[in-house]
This record gives sequence, structure tokens and C-alpha cells, in this order.
Amino acid sequence: MNTNKHPLLFHILTSLHLSFHLTITFIHANSSSAYTPLDNFALNCGDYGNTTAPDGRKWTGDTASRFIPDTSSSSSTSTASTQYLSPQIPYKTARIFHSQFT
Repeated sequence: MNTNKHPLLFHILTSLHLSFHLTITFIHANSSSAYTPLDNFALNCGDYGNTTAPDGRKWTGDTASRFIPDTSSSSSTSTASTQYLSPQIPYKTARIFHSQFT
């Protein structure tokens, strides 16, 4: 549309278009309920066994667990030697894949 010929029409249509999208977004945001997962897993990559963080969350280590196949040849784990401000769980350990993993 050439806005030079009908500037008022352009502004009205633009305002209506924006109002429509904002209204739809507002209605959708208020009508949808929050997603509640059936299962709640927190994986601590590169760690063994189950641990509990200082905030009470339960973490499962992925090493030798049912969540990850035997990756002894395709991945390795690493542990931070120094841990300053962040909590140890889950930030102290990591799993490093040497090839593409899905």
C-alpha cells in the first residue's frame, strides 16, 4: 500500500493489526495452563549416582545410568578442580562427547 496517498488509513490499519495481535497474545497467555511434566529428571552430567543439591533438588548422575548408553569410548567426563561461587551440583562435572550424540 502506498502510504503517501492514504496516511490516515495506513495508521488506522497498522493500529488495528497491532491491537489484534496483542489481544490474541494476551488471551492465549492467560488461558493456557502451565505445562506439568509426567516425569521430572535432573541429570548431573559426568557424575555417578544420586545426589541432592543444597536447595533440595534431587540429581541423577548420567554415568552408568539408564539415561545414557555405555559411552566409555565416545565420551569422557571432567571435574572442575576449583569451584568458587556456583554450587557443586550440577556445575562441577560435565560429559564431553567426542562425536555426534543423539
